[in-house]
Amino acid sequence: MTTPEKELVKKLSQIALPDIPDQPDSETAEEITDYEEQHQKLTLQEHEQTIRLRKEFATKIFYLVIGWVIAMLVILVLQGFAFYHFALANSVILASRVSAKPAMRGHFKTGHSRPGTLDVVPIAALSCKSHF
Repeated sequence: MTTPEKELVKKLSQIALPDIPDQPDSETAEEITDYEEQHQKLTLQEHEQTIRLRKEFATKIFYLVIGWVIAMLVILVLQGFAFYHFALANSVILASRVSAKPAMRGHFKTGHSRPGTLDVVPIAALSCKSHF
């Protein structure tokens, strides 16, 4: 180090620092307690909101999937029995059946299956033929 830097370090080392207590004073302790209580309340509110939103969206997704499955069933029944001269191209029927597997898996697969538990099986996976 150069001489001015050494002098600065020497001056700084001579400055007496006040003693810092191990325990905070009463005002600081009260602020810390208040902060911790607010943090706990906000964390609890966040968890409650997360649970409420999961329930809400799980119900909406469930009804969406049920509606989609019913629509597919109606289309297949109309096509199979040719009610009201209903006819779709085979490619449309095939595309609707093939799209069932990813749609169902995307809504129902949890991604954290444990051994010994059952996953929801997509309707398309129950068919005898695979279209992939």
